Amino acid sequence: SAGSQVDHVALWAPRWCVALAAWMLRWRSREPSLAPRVTYTPAGKKMHYDVLRACTITYVSACVIATASSLKLPVSTTYVTFAAVLATGLADRIFQRGDSALKLGRMIWVISSWFICAVIATVAAGLVCRLVYHLSIVGMLIALAANLIVRQVVQRRSDAQEERVREEAYERAHADEFALERES
Repeated sequence: SAGSQVDHVALWAPRWCVALAAWMLRWRSREPSLAPRVTYTPAGKKMHYDVLRACTITYVSACVIATASSLKLPVSTTYVTFAAVLATGLADRIFQRGDSALKLGRMIWVISSWFICAVIATVAAGLVCRLVYHLSIVGMLIALAANLIVRQVVQRRSDAQEERVREEAYERAHADEFALERES
């Protein structure tokens, strides 16, 4: 997660997001991170959030969602929880160590994606409406075929990207092993 206290994370963000994050991080304070070091579950898995951060994220998210709902405001639980995770991470200065540019780049990518997806959905809905209006059943079949093709292409690219992210995260976490291989 972008708000994880773990130093090395298996995340992906576009290069432009990571570059923007690295540029933004040049002006961060040089104070040490307040996040505790990584702990492990009894099964040996990394815990990305200590108990205090997890409780804070849950409590703040619940309060904001309950308040917004009681005021009849539209509220996205995903957006609120994501913001709470990032805010606790910023408060703990998690961007002071490890893959900080990648974590911040991922945050930039997620927020950018919210806006990009809204534009894509608007344009796609308009195109499908035009197709169906002008071509009736044929338009529906074209839209369905396009949907299936796009989903197939996106799934293949996603699987390949996920594998690359895993490999890169492993290399970052075990940099000593890979440094020895490069020197040989």
